[in-house]
Amino acid sequence: MERSLFILSVVSLSIFSLATATAAEFDFLYFTQVWPQSACEKWKEGNENHTCNLRNGQDWSIHGVWPTKDNVIGPLYCDNTTHFDPEAIKSILPQLEAHWIDVHGGHHSKYQFWKHEFLKHGTCAESILELSTELLYFQKGLELHEKYDVSQLLIQGNVHQGSSYNAESFINAVNNSLGGYAPALECDTDSQGHFLYQVGICLSKSFELMSCESVKGGLYGNCPQSTNSLIRYPYGPGSSGVSFGVVFVTLLCMVLFAGLGYFLYSKYLNHRRLAEYNRI
Repeated sequence: MERSLFILSVVSLSIFSLATATAAEFDFLYFTQVWPQSACEKWKEGNENHTCNLRNGQDWSIHGVWPTKDNVIGPLYCDNTTHFDPEAIKSILPQLEAHWIDVHGGHHSKYQFWKHEFLKHGTCAESILELSTELLYFQKGLELHEKYDVSQLLIQGNVHQGSSYNAESFINAVNNSLGGYAPALECDTDSQGHFLYQVGICLSKSFELMSCESVKGGLYGNCPQSTNSLIRYPYGPGSSGVSFGVVFVTLLCMVLFAGLGYFLYSKYLNHRRLAEYNRI
């Protein structure tokens, strides 16, 4: 009887270990960032009483570092023996509060979002040394954000908040800024139409850039693919509310008027000189 129980225990443990190993298999890392203003709009959709935790500035916020299989969402929740420890990330708390924010304000502990991301995605990345502990997982996310900040990638690609673009323009902007590696998009909708919500950047297990064609949903995700369909890039918190286009046109008009004024004044001076010469 004891021998039978022992064999049963060994078999059960082997099956559990095999299942855990299989669940943790993945093909690449999907580093996702969200635009806080869009995340806030999305959060308020279902309940107008929802409040948002927004910070002034133009940074996109980290959503997560997600081990991902080709054309599949997941794996997810790969180690139910791992627990989230707030003390483990105390040393990087200021950086997390600045760059990995929970936009959903006032409804739970500030650690809840980080706990969710670590248990859902971080536990599936333990086979990678740089992501093998809770602290390392979050440190790597912050490092990737500093290196691949979507705010800067879009600006480098001449895409600016407060304006609307088609999905291809967003993809091309990031693709060109990264040197030829296409991101994946996610959009949301409201009464005014589509707005950009998330941009994901794909990396190999050794953190080399790669294009995101293998993300489930492809490069366009749920964003409209038509070049005629415009997607809003909402103003961020603390922005002036003046679009890049308005600023550009204003400056252009100032230059043109200054040039015209100089031209007319030069003509006036020449006319005076000619009149004085004729009087001599």
